Amino acid sequence: MKRENSLKGKSLFQEVLLQGFKLQKEGIQVFIRKKDETEKNKDLSFCNDGNIKIGIAVGRKTGDAHERNRIKRRIRAICRELLQELDNHYCIIIRPGKNFIIHSYNEQKEILGSLFKKSGLIRK
Repeated sequence: MKRENSLKGKSLFQEVLLQGFKLQKEGIQVFIRKKDETEKNKDLSFCNDGNIKIGIAVGRKTGDAHERNRIKRRIRAICRELLQELDNHYCIIIRPGKNFIIHSYNEQKEILGSLFKKSGLIRK
């Protein structure tokens, strides 16, 4: 995933978590917030350049450090494949849990793809 598509900063994460909507399926949670063109606080606006922003948050209860890093690498690879299909002007936070690890790569890709379709992120 390119640097321009990564969501950075604690305040931006909190903004998406608190003001976005949540979808979950088979051990993974996805928080999504669309950028409003008439936002009052331009300093905290998260998609100034129009690109989609994706953040990955894996908790410490989810395995050892190498397992958490492996999960993040897999999610980045899946998002890189799905990035061309996703609509811009959105911020996404992906929080995988313990049950997400047991699935294979293709199953994980299907789960994330179905969540993105359900939320309306994937262009038709």
